[in-house]
Parts: sequence; C-alpha cells; structure tokens
Amino acid sequence: MSDRTIGILGLGIFGSSVLEALAKHDMNIIAIDDHEERINQLEPVLTRGVVGDITDEELLLSAGIDTCDTVVVATGENLESSVLAVMHCKSLGVPTVIAKVKSHTAKKVLEKIGADAVISPEFEMGRSLAQTILFHNSVDVFQLDKNVSIVEMKIPQSCR
Repeated sequence: MSDRTIGILGLGIFGSSVLEALAKHDMNIIAIDDHEERINQLEPVLTRGVVGDITDEELLLSAGIDTCDTVVVATGENLESSVLAVMHCKSLGVPTVIAKVKSHTAKKVLEKIGADAVISPEFEMGRSLAQTILFHNSVDVFQLDKNVSIVEMKIPQSCR
C-alpha cells in the first residue's frame, strides 16, 4: 500500500469516480457516505469505509480523517454540509482539502473558510466541451488565462 492516505467524503458519481481512479494507484482510501450500499459496493478498494454524516466532526475523527494527506469533499448539493466538512477537516489538521461545488457563491464561501482547492465539474467540463467544439481537431485544451490557451491537436490527414 501507498504511504499516502486520501479521504473522500461523499460517494455519489463524482466521489465514486475519484475513488475508483485513485484505487488504481494503490492509495490508502478512507471514504464516508451516508448510504451503506455505496460503502459496501466500494469496500474492496477501501482502507476504511464508514457510514455516517460527513458534518459530524467526531465521526470524521474516529474514521481517521485526521490521518489523511488530502480530503476530497465530494458533495456539492448542500452548502452547509460542505462548509462543515471543510471546516472540520481543516480543524483536524488535514493539509489539503479539495471541495466540489455547484455555484460561484459556494466556491467563494469554501475558499474563505480554508478549502485549498474548489472545483465545479459541471462548469469546468462545459467550458472544456466548448473549447473542443471550437477547436474541432483538438485532443485537449488547457486555458492558461483569459487570452492564452495551449491546444493539443490531431494533425489533419491533408497536412501529413
């Protein structure tokens, strides 16, 4: 097993996707979700799986979240839950807390309370899809700032 421990709070589509990708890299993974069937389904790749409320600081502590190098707060539906989870993870000494959000306002709030990174998958993927449509031969587009992008492109047959 890896010497890194990652916590994932919430095992919906996003949290489960992060978990499955990390599990391929032999990570120690602690996951917490309030649905027992989700924990049971992913138990083979978990170091520890806990059924419970991610806003409960005592539950986070007993699950070992304080031992994590990074925690992903993968719930974006309820801002209060995300705020409490981020706040508790930071107070438990987690070095890096990454949170998923659904709105720009939620992003601002979580950044203010100490989230190290805040992501909005729907917004980011929408922008990425638009870039792919604009650059129809592109494989990937990396937006560096408002005016600068790096575009990885397929070479058209006519140029070969």
